[in-house]
Amino acid sequence: MAGPVSTDMEEFVKEKVEEELKAISISKRRDMTKTAKDVIDTLLPEIAKVITVSVTAAMTTVMDRITEVVKSQAAVSFSLQRQALLMKYECDRLEQYQRSDNLRIYGIEEESEESEEALEEKVVELASNMGVNLYKPMTYQWFTD
Repeated sequence: MAGPVSTDMEEFVKEKVEEELKAISISKRRDMTKTAKDVIDTLLPEIAKVITVSVTAAMTTVMDRITEVVKSQAAVSFSLQRQALLMKYECDRLEQYQRSDNLRIYGIEEESEESEEALEEKVVELASNMGVNLYKPMTYQWFTD
């Protein structure tokens, strides 16, 4: 679109320049009433149109390219965000699977320098108060002479 319009405008400007030059040469013969200012006043609006069309075409092309790049980057960003969220859910799922045999008890205060045996006794006592019998698993100890 910019090519044919600018070519038409260029031809139009050339025609105007030629007309004005002819008018200057004719008026020079008469009384030299046309001045350079008169020629500029006539041509300036046409030159402004040519510049406007050229700049508009260039800006439209650049903005279209920028829009394409932004859309492409937005699609990539969305894809990466989706993938990160899926990975987070998968990580949570795997962590839950690892903790499937664990039991968390909140509200039991831990004393400083408390041994594991003392903590086990607290948990067993809490469970028995709730009617649950916990058995301590057998542990194997290696004896050395």
